[in-house]
Amino acid sequence: MHARLVVVGQDESRQFELQLPAVIGRSRSTDVTLGDAQISRRHCEVFEADGRLMLRDLGSLNGTFVGEQRLADEPMPLEPGARFTLGPVTLQAEYDQPDQRTAEESTWNPVDRTLDAPISDKKPDDSDSLETDDGSGLDGLRE
Repeated sequence: MHARLVVVGQDESRQFELQLPAVIGRSRSTDVTLGDAQISRRHCEVFEADGRLMLRDLGSLNGTFVGEQRLADEPMPLEPGARFTLGPVTLQAEYDQPDQRTAEESTWNPVDRTLDAPISDKKPDDSDSLETDDGSGLDGLRE
């Protein structure tokens, strides 16, 4: 997946191309370094799950916010164009999803850490059938 973070606000020209998973923080050892005292050394992490970007706070002191919501212990999905804030810095996530419809209809379950999404838009046809000579559909299962 190709993903990038864009700084929103006074320095909109700053962009970070991501190699996922990516840790964001104040430390020079992080993948994305933001030099501000309100940002923890290892503040948050962006990673991919089922074609979506996910955001996880790494126990930062000042928190990571998506909109007005502070991230708890569980990761949160980031839709394309979503903005999140750490300290005084707001970043916008930019990426393409393989199937936009799947993302709109999917739901993230932070308890089970699963993403429920439709598997396919394909309609069954005669070639998908397990029809048998006797109509039971069990020919492939018989010995």
